[in-house]
Amino acid sequence: MIVLEDYVRRPSAAFSVERVPTCSSHATLARRFINEILKDDPQYYGFIRAMADYPIQRWAYESRKKTGLDICSIKRAAALEDGSFFGMKSEKWLKSQERKLELSDEIMEFVMRTISSSGSDAIKAVHGYRCRDVSNYIMQNCYRQDLLRLCESRAAVFDSLYGKISRQISLLDDDVQFVAHDASWFMKLKPLIERNGSERGDVDCRKAAERFNDCLNCLDSYYLKDPLMKEVARLYSKGKKETEICRITGRSRSYVRHTKAESVRAISCIIWGYCSLKED
Repeated sequence: MIVLEDYVRRPSAAFSVERVPTCSSHATLARRFINEILKDDPQYYGFIRAMADYPIQRWAYESRKKTGLDICSIKRAAALEDGSFFGMKSEKWLKSQERKLELSDEIMEFVMRTISSSGSDAIKAVHGYRCRDVSNYIMQNCYRQDLLRLCESRAAVFDSLYGKISRQISLLDDDVQFVAHDASWFMKLKPLIERNGSERGDVDCRKAAERFNDCLNCLDSYYLKDPLMKEVARLYSKGKKETEICRITGRSRSYVRHTKAESVRAISCIIWGYCSLKED
């Protein structure tokens, strides 16, 4: 089962969702209905999380295909043929990550088919990609029962697909597993790359930094529009402290913290595909 740790709290061992990334005006209502379902049926958490994340995963998928960005391409751009990319040396790691990205695309396409064939305007409005919104009446009367129906018929298929990704992750060493689940680590790495010069050992740091800048540029088209997201992420990746970013952008600490977390999630989806995101 997918576990996105920064989205989840577990009071009394129950799963809950704190965030439903959607352009619909009914995000709060959808979250309430989702948590009602999860209170009684926590086994549906993985499937519901994938449904909720679909618009962001779809955006990340399109960004990946358009730019060729993912962790495998970044590694190839930065390292010599037989070299390492910041400790990621093994061919096994590369093959495992390539397979994980393929499985991520399979999950995204599975969720896309589930939403498009749901027959539910409420499901499409909340979880679809740039779909038309619905009235409050339709949300109140249709969303919860339609989502529960999809959980009962499709959740087991999702769990099977995500289980394949979990097995790929289990093949990796512990330190590489950590890196492959934490894009904030990658963002913190950028100022070190730039400070330490263009080449370090068998790694072309200039190319790694360029590819990361390409990731930042993708934020211009992010599904949930925010004019300052790219700037906050850029400042954070340059090693700026939170208080300094607040001063430069003229925004509150809570806004900067939230926007930084959102940019980490977005870049994670591009680089890693479906993954665990752990916000520090």
